[in-house]
Amino acid sequence: MRLIVIAVTLSLVTAVGAMGQSETDKAAAPPTMKCTRQGGQACTAERVKDLANAARAAGRSSRPALAGIKTLSLAASDGTLKCEQANGNPCTADQARSLRQFSAASEVTISISGGGSK
Repeated sequence: MRLIVIAVTLSLVTAVGAMGQSETDKAAAPPTMKCTRQGGQACTAERVKDLANAARAAGRSSRPALAGIKTLSLAASDGTLKCEQANGNPCTADQARSLRQFSAASEVTISISGGGSK
């Protein structure tokens, strides 16, 4: 009887550990952001530069999540953005969401996929 209890306990510990690892892996993936202008065209590098400057200023005052963003640039001609924190890591899902909310007041739309973006 004792061997059965030990076997069941070890199985449960292994299963719970594997489930926890899957959630950690999902959370570690950085979000992918795309920037589009009105009409659906991809943002230009100049537009993204303007957005980055405005986000930097907002990070110093009203939006603390944006303060940790060091680099926001155009990564591809389809509007995909490169977002990097001051420590060199990719931007977090919280930073991406804050950037999306911030950009809603401008003439661009930022869509987010992956990275627990919701």
